[in-house]
Amino acid sequence: MEEYQESCSCCSTHQTQQQGLHSTCRSLQQHQHQQQGLHKPKKIDHSIENGDKITFKYQIINNETLEVIESTTDDLPITITIGKNQLRFEELENEIKQMKELNQKIEIYSNDKKYKFIIELISINNNNENGSIDEWELTDEERYHSSFNKKEEGNLYFAENKYIPASRCYRIGIKQLRKINKLKWDLNESKTRELLITLFNNLLTCEMKLKRYKNVIRFSTECIENIGINVKTYYKRGEAYMMNGEYKEAINDFNKAIDLLLNIKDKVEDANLVCKVISGSSKISSVNNNSIEYYDKMLKLIQNTLQKCKKLNSEYEETCKRMYKNLF
Repeated sequence: MEEYQESCSCCSTHQTQQQGLHSTCRSLQQHQHQQQGLHKPKKIDHSIENGDKITFKYQIINNETLEVIESTTDDLPITITIGKNQLRFEELENEIKQMKELNQKIEIYSNDKKYKFIIELISINNNNENGSIDEWELTDEERYHSSFNKKEEGNLYFAENKYIPASRCYRIGIKQLRKINKLKWDLNESKTRELLITLFNNLLTCEMKLKRYKNVIRFSTECIENIGINVKTYYKRGEAYMMNGEYKEAINDFNKAIDLLLNIKDKVEDANLVCKVISGSSKISSVNNNSIEYYDKMLKLIQNTLQKCKKLNSEYEETCKRMYKNLF
């Protein structure tokens, strides 16, 4: 998730029917939370306006299961620029503008009450007063290096099994690269497209680890439609469909992945081609040096998963038939 934020004027119910949200705000009682490292709320000396940089931490909680779906860590807060439409829910900026205190925690609920968002405002830089370069003013080369650094940061989190911050790093990297004109993706030895595909593959792996199968389906589809097709993306989307009980869609994706592999069965000694078809990247990593072995393993993996999925689909259809027969 890129950024989820909303806020409301303190100690009041803020109706946002046009935004499809209902938000409520509660101030922190600082004397009850000092032991938790929270600070006394501090009044903001000016209203939040377009151009201000806002830094905050957040949690997303499933109200039914009380599961924390996503959360920032203390060393990885969110920073956005008001007026730049950097939020997934763009209309929420109006809510953020109503916040009156730093170190203030607020709770926002989705309209269906299914999700709760807890936001803590950390800092505000008025109209980029610190003189730093706005991310929207970066050059294409600076965007590329920024995305590359996010990929490396995400890899460090992934190595520590911290999949939520890793996922967020990969998504920030993707977001930066997609600000580069698509016509330039294949310039400079296709490094922009190569990095995009790597970020997407890493992101899909994270989302599978987190069992967020709908996210895997959504990000896979985005990659296929906008970046290009490859075996891994079809396979991972197929896996997500299968885990989500959408067996026919999964079977379709596994077959597409197999077809891509069979199309190059006479060229498996071409390591660059094999890597390009399987991962979308022509770069040969150390584990892929033996292209024939890499090809065979991937083909066998997908074929085995396809058979498993077909079996699950058959069992599901038989169950449906029995239920239908018992009803009538």
